[in-house]
Amino acid sequence: MPRKALAPDSIRIKVGKDGNLQLDWSYGFLDNGRNRCVNHAVGLKIAPLHWDQKAQQPTTEWMASNGKAWASMYATIQTKRHELFNAYSELVKHLGHIPSPEMIKAAIYGEGSRLDNGMLRFTDWAYDYVERGSTVNGAPFHPRTKSKYRTAINAIAVLETVRSRYPFSKWALGRGPIYVQSFSRNDWADLGTLIQKVSRSIRSIDATEPDHFKGGYYNQSTREKLEDNIKCLLRAAIDEGYTLKIQPDQLRKVSRKPNPKQVLDHHHMQRIIDARLDSPHLENARRLMVIQLMLGHRVGDWERILNAPIRMMQGNGITFPAISFMASKTNADQLVPLFKPAFDVLTATDRPHAISPQKLNDYVKEVCASVGIDEPVNLCEVKANGTTYTATEPLYSVVTTHTFRRSITTLLRGPIFGAAPDIAAIMGGWKVGKEAHWQYARMNPKERAELLVQVVKAGQSRLGFTMIDPLW
Repeated sequence: MPRKALAPDSIRIKVGKDGNLQLDWSYGFLDNGRNRCVNHAVGLKIAPLHWDQKAQQPTTEWMASNGKAWASMYATIQTKRHELFNAYSELVKHLGHIPSPEMIKAAIYGEGSRLDNGMLRFTDWAYDYVERGSTVNGAPFHPRTKSKYRTAINAIAVLETVRSRYPFSKWALGRGPIYVQSFSRNDWADLGTLIQKVSRSIRSIDATEPDHFKGGYYNQSTREKLEDNIKCLLRAAIDEGYTLKIQPDQLRKVSRKPNPKQVLDHHHMQRIIDARLDSPHLENARRLMVIQLMLGHRVGDWERILNAPIRMMQGNGITFPAISFMASKTNADQLVPLFKPAFDVLTATDRPHAISPQKLNDYVKEVCASVGIDEPVNLCEVKANGTTYTATEPLYSVVTTHTFRRSITTLLRGPIFGAAPDIAAIMGGWKVGKEAHWQYARMNPKERAELLVQVVKAGQSRLGFTMIDPLW
């Protein structure tokens, strides 16, 4: 549920670098821990050096010689405060829920979301829909679902602002506000161009700054998610009875030629397992990499895996260590064999400590470069305008934590072991494909783990390192 809006005295006065005053109100429109801001222009100016930010009024020295001017300014500020809350109160009464900042500003400035021709601003409708929308079972949207939709809506809001301003305007195909009913191919093309051109977060770009449009911030998968979420919102508008100018399924995503997914082979794995690095933070990252290379888990499961007790499992004449934990993404219980390189790391006296995924993604590149994983790989990228770019980079530069997650499954399913896909899928909690063989589907987690261990034990002689210790 949305949080209760903050009290009127929570509105603060913000003074820009140019001295313009405006009311800044962060209130509880969102329910994911972040407030949305309503910025309401006051129409007054004062030099920033004469403003006391803490006291929210001019400095004592300035007021000593400009008392009447401050009295007039204060009266104007109070009028603007009442204007802001009157608009908020009327919208709450009309809508029955907390309005979005866009709705409040539209009400104040006389730019209502519904025009005389009945057109509805896309951002106004979409922000409102996210708050009141529900799943097919009638439950409110999960906070993560709301967050992903808001990211896409924010992109549309930014697009409205920047596509008529330099330098983005030279690429834009459309102009002005974007309405639900008239959402067009031009709007769609502009969105694709925007997320391909910006070189930083959409929310932080400056439409007048050329350096913000050098490109390269949003990767291919992120662009696809934004496009998919916009399409979902347009379909929801159709479900609510709006007649659209174009059907969402007619909005084609940019044709892409994805790069082959990079994996590390068993020679790369051995280099990482055998290495010992002098840098403490890189050595910690290397040991975390060894664990992920041998378990294939998601980075969201770090804490659970590092704290999971190790149990020795027995069955069918074999003994092997394993850990059990609940996957953070699927909430499914996992029983995963603990291959010897990971077992050695987790049972050592100086166990590794978890670090953020962002830092680890940086460190893994340094670790891979240090151990000589530098084979050239060909990269291909298709930009939003259809232009294809190719480049050759060393393998370590494109390695991420997800590379390790894929590597162990690729190794198990490859020619060395030949494990069945749904048996290899238990490493890291991969979803078993629809083609899963009935004999594996009927097995319980322990039986699948035993079978995988037997497969690995039979084929590990072709590796340069040991995965199943004979002493177990």
